[in-house]
Amino acid sequence: MESLEDFTKKQGGVSGHKAQMRFILKNKKARDIFLEIAKEAEEKNISDTIAAQYLVEKYDLFSHLHYNTVRRYFKDYRYGRIK
Repeated sequence: MESLEDFTKKQGGVSGHKAQMRFILKNKKARDIFLEIAKEAEEKNISDTIAAQYLVEKYDLFSHLHYNTVRRYFKDYRYGRIK
């Protein structure tokens, strides 16, 4: 059986990328806004998708991101990775 490294080379090398650090962890203002919205969404039982769409549409700071990207932050928030 071929190794993972050999399989990757056969597929053409690197097939994706990974972020060194999440956007909201690098930007304090973005993190503060996110935490405020995340807490409100949690209290009012609003879905992650709706809250993410709200952030992307209503805040210029998040407008460069796709809502699915922002939606993943909510998972990290629930698991305690974003405080």
